Amino acid sequence: MHGPPQCEGAFSYRGVIYDIELDGCTKKYSGTGTVRGLDGPERIAGDYTWQTGTNTWLNQNGVAIDISPPIRTTGNGGHLRLYYSGATIPRQPP
Repeated sequence: MHGPPQCEGAFSYRGVIYDIELDGCTKKYSGTGTVRGLDGPERIAGDYTWQTGTNTWLNQNGVAIDISPPIRTTGNGGHLRLYYSGATIPRQPP
């Protein structure tokens, strides 16, 4: 189990909203992003490394997140850890 998150957020995957928690970011951050390489919501979890000269963060599952404005880290060398917390809004029936 990890300690209290430094940042909390949400992302949408196939019409369902999922909660996430981030360690390594500044506490006051508000931004939006685009996720690439995601073939299931749980694969968003992991250790992310900032790709120099971009707004892109990449994890070990090949998931890339482009964040705007750039997220600031807490002096940990451009690393974030993202935890997947599960769905917040149940899928609506078709």
